[in-house]
Amino acid sequence: MRRSSRIPFAVTLFILVALALTPFALATPASAAPAGWTRIAASGLGNPQNGAMFPFIEFQGKAYSFVPNTGGGGGPSIPAPVWAYDGQRYMGTSNYNGGGQLWRTPDGTHWERVGQAVLSNPNNTNYWPLGVQDGKLVVASDNYQAGVQAWTYDGSNFVRANTDGFGEDAVALSMGATLNGRVNVIIQRYSQGTGLQEPLIPLAYAGGTTWEATGEKGFGDTANTASYVLERDGQFLYAGTFNDNGGQVWRFDGTHWTEIDVGPLSTPQNNLMLAFASQGNVFVGTSFQPHDGPPTGSGKLYRQKTDGSFDAITTDGFGDPNNVIAFVGTVFKGMYLAGTFNMNGFQVWSSPAGAAISAITPSSGALGSTVTITGNEFGSPGDTAAGGSAPGYVSFNGAKVLAVDAISWTNTKIVLDVPDGATAGPVTVTTSSGASNSVTFQPTLSKSFYFAEGSTRSNAVDGVFDEYLCMMNPGDSAATVGVTYMMTDGNQRSETYGVAARSRMTVDVRADVGSGQDVSIMAKSDKPIVAERSMYFDYHGKWAGGDAVVGATAPNSRWYFAEGTTRDNPRDGSFDEWVTIENANNKTVNVKMSYLKNDGVTIVQTVQVQPLTRSTISVNQVLGPDMDTSMVIEASEPVNVERPMYFDYRGFAEGGSVTRGYGL
Repeated sequence: MRRSSRIPFAVTLFILVALALTPFALATPASAAPAGWTRIAASGLGNPQNGAMFPFIEFQGKAYSFVPNTGGGGGPSIPAPVWAYDGQRYMGTSNYNGGGQLWRTPDGTHWERVGQAVLSNPNNTNYWPLGVQDGKLVVASDNYQAGVQAWTYDGSNFVRANTDGFGEDAVALSMGATLNGRVNVIIQRYSQGTGLQEPLIPLAYAGGTTWEATGEKGFGDTANTASYVLERDGQFLYAGTFNDNGGQVWRFDGTHWTEIDVGPLSTPQNNLMLAFASQGNVFVGTSFQPHDGPPTGSGKLYRQKTDGSFDAITTDGFGDPNNVIAFVGTVFKGMYLAGTFNMNGFQVWSSPAGAAISAITPSSGALGSTVTITGNEFGSPGDTAAGGSAPGYVSFNGAKVLAVDAISWTNTKIVLDVPDGATAGPVTVTTSSGASNSVTFQPTLSKSFYFAEGSTRSNAVDGVFDEYLCMMNPGDSAATVGVTYMMTDGNQRSETYGVAARSRMTVDVRADVGSGQDVSIMAKSDKPIVAERSMYFDYHGKWAGGDAVVGATAPNSRWYFAEGTTRDNPRDGSFDEWVTIENANNKTVNVKMSYLKNDGVTIVQTVQVQPLTRSTISVNQVLGPDMDTSMVIEASEPVNVERPMYFDYRGFAEGGSVTRGYGL
């Protein structure tokens, strides 16, 4: 293979020296600073030969950056940590006087060289830790003589992971990124006959020495000859291209590459395009790269809007014409950091990024189940959403949980229950800085349902109550459901039902437990189902109605009820309020009932609920008449609680309702 006479940006870009970007050397902001952006470093941090700060990674609370040696490649570069593997950081170096090197550090301070006996080819000018696959680090080197060489490393041994140049005359490669457990990279090629660049090829590691193309050469455009950055954000990889007709941006979902329409950004004057994605935002840096040298003109930086178009962050290199390229790294401590390529020394610019989600755990679960969202810049429950008009909240594809209703909410972690109404799709956190990136949550059906309330009474004093347990099995195979009835006298009864695939079953509770019972239900299925309880009543022979409620999917130790009243007067009408507690444990549970009355006085009541028993409390007897109240119910073990209310509202609306509380 031969080296082209052209000096591509890839060559200068991937000569690495390390730089810890914290603390930064502060600089005076440029006069033409874009709105919301502040310059925090300039002049290559004291070394004008540090021409570019490239996307960085966070390590032990500091941001480590890639800084290409744009001064001509005259000597060995300083080790730069670029990948986390097995608790350590691995870096590659470039050295035109004797070949690149691979180093690692366990702490960012003490370095040791790795693979000196193997990685010793003087023509291997760069060593790139590309990613981790099957527990092994994948490393590759640029080589303009023999072609790119790659290895896997298990912590002790290096094994070749490709044939020279991947069998495609590849002499250089992009940064690597791992998607769906596979290391991906984009290779740059030169014709052995002409020395001219040929279309790029996206590859994924298939094991051994095999690499598989993940897309067409040049993404179907022969003018796409290079891609220098391959970056992952969430479920996609992003790549920008070098193309004399206008750079392009492509996205990979693990199966297909799809071009992102950049509209008027793709012009021959923007023949170099770098794509970055962070927190759900796509950023594109554009510039012009001649065929015989580094980029020229002012670098431009854009962010994609929700409608697919792009807004300019800067079109004049942040006000400095020597900033010939601008690019955005990942978010660091709640800030976007943008770096520049500048022959007088790079600059660093920052802008608030807002909330960022790292993960949601688990990524699927039943409505009402507890999930944990981790990330940064969530603020506190007192934060307000954009415009300051509403509390901060988490959205489950549109179903919101306010910050004040979360189990806990800190700047880096939110714990909350999946709300009713949540559907499959994106989960976002909205604070005063706007909406975060999204992660995907898949609601599932539950195998467990609990009903604290239920009655089959039928007498002249109490009235008549008909109760039914309705179970739906939407699955393709039959479900077996075990139902345990827990009565107020401490007795239990168990029944087993088979619910056919894709069908509904209705159980007459009176037929199972007999008349005159107050009962709670625990239903356990071997397949995911949905269970509701229907009740129809003539309460005390005076207020008739009906109600249906979905069961709780899990017991909780704390329950909240905002509504409640014992009013009884000619103007307001009459209200009877009850609390039903289901103890599905095999031990006695102590329950503290705190009634927060409208007169500002809190009344506390303590009760004991025996094992596998249902307990009923008359709120009217505890508080007396004409009291509005909310309740906090705290139990020594998880229980299920519901609040039945029967009423004659101002003489024109009679009936009743039952609801389960907000459980934590």
